[in-house]
Amino acid sequence: MATAKVHAHWYVQDGLIEIWLVGKYLYYYSWEDLPNFKLGQVVSKEEIGHPIKWLPWNPKYIPIQAYRALN
Repeated sequence: MATAKVHAHWYVQDGLIEIWLVGKYLYYYSWEDLPNFKLGQVVSKEEIGHPIKWLPWNPKYIPIQAYRALN
């Protein structure tokens, strides 16, 4: 089973979209299907669920209006 560590978390559009950096990918989730991750947690591919989209890690993929969550 493949696993990856949760590294960071951002909110966009007043929480309507959340972005999670898990392993080497950014996962975008809508508010209807948010994961229950904690920073530092190791998650399996099944726990990642069904994000809206995912992209390889690159700071340019974080929208300018996103703000970093501290949890």
